[in-house]
Amino acid sequence: MVNYNFLKRLMVVGERQVLRKMIYYAELIELSSKFLLEMINAEDDDLQDLAESVYRKETEGDSLTFNLKNIITSGAIGSNLMDNFLELTETFDDILDKAYWVSREIVRARNSPLFKGESRQLIRNFYSNFIDIINSSISASTFIKEILEAETLDDVKNKREEIERLEREVDEMKDGIIDSLYKKSDSISYLTFNHINAMAHTLDDMLDGCEDVSDIVLTIVQSVSK
Repeated sequence: MVNYNFLKRLMVVGERQVLRKMIYYAELIELSSKFLLEMINAEDDDLQDLAESVYRKETEGDSLTFNLKNIITSGAIGSNLMDNFLELTETFDDILDKAYWVSREIVRARNSPLFKGESRQLIRNFYSNFIDIINSSISASTFIKEILEAETLDDVKNKREEIERLEREVDEMKDGIIDSLYKKSDSISYLTFNHINAMAHTLDDMLDGCEDVSDIVLTIVQSVSK
């Protein structure tokens, strides 16, 4: 639950309610990321069920976004914060959309010739690198929940710094994957190259989104704490 001592400066009830509901976004991101981890090593028979699980979390996020936007634009949020809250909902929703895209891309690749030829082991090697990135998304989702539950502005800033650190680490992981991919580009198919490249960038974008969330929340908190 959102800590009401910390949010006592949010005098409008709607603002307190919206921030409380947004904790569920972080839980959806965490669950979706855990399903992606399972998909990396799943047997073919389990893959579609896991993808459906990610899809259900994405649709839950869509429903939450629709409901929150109605609350935000109905007058429950102060006009000076409305744009920040709308941007926050869209950023959360975009992270879940990206998780769903990754799940679909894994299914597409596993059902394609990519996993029926020599490229199979090469792709699995790259997938092992994706595990660390996805785990970082799980950690970032936990920090987001802690930001929304924080008791002081310093707590918010500290958790934001942790997410920023994770994002920098993931940037380095992504760059390492892309560097390795280019070095092997003369011996792999375009489809393999495109698949790994797109996966690496999209997983990195999920962390970027988490960092954006922390920045927006910090902006909101600083605004209401003045």
